[in-house]
Amino acid sequence: MKALTSHMKLPVSLLIVLLMHLPVYGQNPGVTQNRKATVFLNDSTKSSGPVLFEDDSIIVVQTENGINQRFNKSNIQRIVYESYNHKVHPIAIPAEVVFKDGNIIRGVIRKEDDSTITLYSDITGERILNRTTILTIKYMTDIKSGNNLVYINLASRYFISPSAIQMKKGDGYYQNTYFLFNSFNYAFTDNISAGGGFETISLLNGKPIYFLQLKTGMEVARNFHIGAGIMHMNFSLLTETSSYFNLAFLTTTVGNSDYNFSINYGFEPGSNSDNPLLTISGFARLSPKLGFVTENWVFPTLDNSALFSYGCRIIGRKNLFDAGILTNNSMMENGIIGIPYLSYTLRF
Repeated sequence: MKALTSHMKLPVSLLIVLLMHLPVYGQNPGVTQNRKATVFLNDSTKSSGPVLFEDDSIIVVQTENGINQRFNKSNIQRIVYESYNHKVHPIAIPAEVVFKDGNIIRGVIRKEDDSTITLYSDITGERILNRTTILTIKYMTDIKSGNNLVYINLASRYFISPSAIQMKKGDGYYQNTYFLFNSFNYAFTDNISAGGGFETISLLNGKPIYFLQLKTGMEVARNFHIGAGIMHMNFSLLTETSSYFNLAFLTTTVGNSDYNFSINYGFEPGSNSDNPLLTISGFARLSPKLGFVTENWVFPTLDNSALFSYGCRIIGRKNLFDAGILTNNSMMENGIIGIPYLSYTLRF
């Protein structure tokens, strides 16, 4: 099969990635089980006591003097568990539960296990929530604002290129760009997502241009994420011979879902040519519903040619609208501001 050379201009609207699945903390038993844990922190200190609360982000243990100590798992080197014969009284932790359908409930978590959460609020009373319906859980100590209207930014990508921040398990979205490019992405775990898409006109002509992608990432330290992935794009039906290309890249992101900065290094795996692609991107939240986005592509071996973009993201409960300007040095030198960029995303 004859691969397209990487000298061609890559369709920047279709960048994506592969990383070997790195181990992370697994799902922990429910907080109602009687267990004792010794927590070894990254600074070489440790703490031990019965487990009062635990999820994938934090663990709370009670020390011998009765003090409840809360630890973020990003600061933990390892945890050693053992059985505990005395009755453990799980603590009630204030939390905000954001559902995949956009609804939000603030209350107190009374019980928790691998599949359900028991949440009490003054409005709804006590409810047992299935984890498959939940997008994310924010504990009140991590929430800066008392505003009950939370609009979630899709931090896994910018206009087009990805960040190393992963979607949560079960989260996904449909994206349409210029009414031509359609893509779907879904997170099978907290660390692995996959997707694909097609171009509309070629599909209507019966010779679709399509692509497949695989991406993974993880937070290796607080607000520091790494990831990678691979994308396969196929033009075979448009030509007499098979035409396709593969693009792999590594990515690093610093920040959180509201303020972040990413660098991607893309290359054609298995190719003898050395024509890398760099993307430098950033996002800053300006208000609950509005963010600033910039995304810039640099081709170092092609006379450092570059394409720049900047614009805004309108953030809703399930809908996102990206609008911006794509430009380069040639356009700016000729007095042209740039080409409009428009994209719509529906989360599901």
